Amino acid sequence: MSTCAATSSRLLSAAGLLLAGGCALVMDGTSQEVSFSSVPPGARFSVAGHEAETPATVDVPKVDFTIVFSKPGYHPRAFELKRQTSAWFYASLVMGVISASVDVLSGAWTEFQTDRVHVVLEPLPETKIEEREAELVSSPPGAEVRVGDVVQGRTPLTLRLGWGVLEEEKPLTFHLSGYRDKTTALKRGDPRVAVELEPVPVVVRVHFVSVPPGADVRLDGRGVGRTPLYADATWLPADPPKRVEFSRDGYRTETRTLAGPGQGRVEAELPEVFEEVPFRVSVFPPGSEIELDGAPVRLPPAGLPLRWSVSLRRHSLRVSHPGYRPETRDVPFAERNSPLDLRLRPLLPKSP
Repeated sequence: MSTCAATSSRLLSAAGLLLAGGCALVMDGTSQEVSFSSVPPGARFSVAGHEAETPATVDVPKVDFTIVFSKPGYHPRAFELKRQTSAWFYASLVMGVISASVDVLSGAWTEFQTDRVHVVLEPLPETKIEEREAELVSSPPGAEVRVGDVVQGRTPLTLRLGWGVLEEEKPLTFHLSGYRDKTTALKRGDPRVAVELEPVPVVVRVHFVSVPPGADVRLDGRGVGRTPLYADATWLPADPPKRVEFSRDGYRTETRTLAGPGQGRVEAELPEVFEEVPFRVSVFPPGSEIELDGAPVRLPPAGLPLRWSVSLRRHSLRVSHPGYRPETRDVPFAERNSPLDLRLRPLLPKSP
């Protein structure tokens, strides 16, 4: 079969269907989708045995209906959903009596005057507004308060709010920077609403530095590592300053303060810890001159007071006397507790 023949066959079939069934029946059917809405929403209604609540869309048989919308606290509102002749029925008339008769007998010859039903309900006289006073507080104070979508002020706050007869509660939202929003409800009979706001922690990356490096760092008593390092400090809105300790063997522990989230660096210079140990030295001949690290000193009975630290690990001791060969000795830290017996050798007379 050629393409032209197939196309002609399909057109004839469609034309035959319209002639046998009626244009309106084929194109529109015997029911129609209608949307229903109301102000306020939530109104109940019934159509063709189907109960619904606005907003809703219902497939409605093409019959005239009187639809009643109702909602507690409001006058019922009736709407006449009427039909009119469908534009497709005129096409059926053109096609002949059979096609038009099918549309009439099936009810498809009509369509609704509107497919969007919207009603506005009037409140009953007893649905009047009553004013009640409510106190709204938060911990901490200063939170912005929204009643519904309207900002009313900051806590602590006293409001006079209007209540409808059927209104049982109002949504409240408390907002304060640094805290999570708190949403709750103001009940009709509540004279006071108090909320506890939950703080939102702020995490700050802090750089800890010491001179010399390698110091252990404790943040509020918790070890976080050795300098130089970056570590996180967590802050809540009411947190006091944090204590930072820098410690290293051989150095005095230093304490600093991390004041708040705006501080991103803490540094400290650690002083050395010095230890003084008497060093026992016996020298011959008596009366010899003694130099300690290049400076003349006296030899106390208890010994030379030598200072030691992490950087001072060795001393130089020089003993001299006229007629004797001077001697120089190093005193390392490891021998600080070992006595030293230093005896000078006499100089030999020169040969004539």
